[in-house]
Amino acid sequence: MNIENIQEGQIFKNYKAICESLGVNTKTGKSKQLQLKDWERYFKYSKDGYNFIINEIYDAPSEKEDLRSRGNNSLEHADKMDDTLLYILSKQDDGELFLTINRLLLEMKMINSNFSFGNRHKKKVSNYLNIEESIIEEFFNTSKRTLKSNIESMLDRLESKSLIYWQKVKTVCIAKSIVSENELGNITVDTDITYDEFDNEHIKLSTTTREILKYRMATDREIELILEVEDEVMQQLNCKNKQELVVKNKWDLFMKETNQILRKKANILFRYDSYKIIRNKNKISKEVEKVDNITSEDIIKSLSMLNLNNDVQNQLLANWKRRNEKANLEISLGLNTKNNVLRSDESFVDKGSILINNFINIKQPNFIDELKYVKANA
Repeated sequence: MNIENIQEGQIFKNYKAICESLGVNTKTGKSKQLQLKDWERYFKYSKDGYNFIINEIYDAPSEKEDLRSRGNNSLEHADKMDDTLLYILSKQDDGELFLTINRLLLEMKMINSNFSFGNRHKKKVSNYLNIEESIIEEFFNTSKRTLKSNIESMLDRLESKSLIYWQKVKTVCIAKSIVSENELGNITVDTDITYDEFDNEHIKLSTTTREILKYRMATDREIELILEVEDEVMQQLNCKNKQELVVKNKWDLFMKETNQILRKKANILFRYDSYKIIRNKNKISKEVEKVDNITSEDIIKSLSMLNLNNDVQNQLLANWKRRNEKANLEISLGLNTKNNVLRSDESFVDKGSILINNFINIKQPNFIDELKYVKANA
């Protein structure tokens, strides 16, 4: 199977077309299902009708495992992740956790406090660390994919044990005006009385409002509106789906246009996906009772939170090194793609290590205030 013939974001019109590109024979029935399952070891794909869309190409294929003996925990630090989230859930006052993936990663000590800001301000990071913006883009894009995969695999593992139920939910940031009220609960009306030169009284009434930002789950109608607006803008940009927006380098324009329309129509400033996690309180309590009455320091050691962060750093760095090795190999075979040229640079691994230390290592101090005063277009 020739993985080098496909690229992330590429769209194949049907099963036969992707087989031709991969250099494999088409199959039917059970053999086809096993073939599709095997592809998932090498790359992540989605389907849109007959179309096959390449979402992600892995740095190295996952191992074929005997799932009966290993319980589907192919990630070395899978158990540490599970234990850490279970402990966090056991300390929740209610039975629900509702937060973004970045917030969950931060709570689990898998990233540090600089990650989210750096991801939103890549040009600032580039100028602050004196590293090319293309490398910054590469770091955050690949790290987010890896971490998201780790998190969702963890959630699936815990759900399979009936410890939690989880789902992705659409979250919106709403701009909302609030009016002042008097003691009787009525809207406060400010009165301005003036007199003209003939001593005629003029009364001008006004109300005082204040604006706030509110973050919450989107309503069904808001989700419907978001879908309608997204479809409208995709058609204007001559794209059939979001993967095509990425391939044609129109994603930023798509987000800008949709946000403008949603602000005008519904006061929705922006939207994003969050995780809603509902726990099985009794079972989780039993799982974590062995560490429930010990000190915070011992809890950290027991759950290996510090070791979990080290494991994440090692995983991302190993992936970074594999990209460098793969790019050098492919260039030696004459495959001088844009990604290969970027990843084959002799300083690629060192720059990746710097970025991992600054945005993943939890021992790294917060330097967001310094980044805020770095010009994006210096």
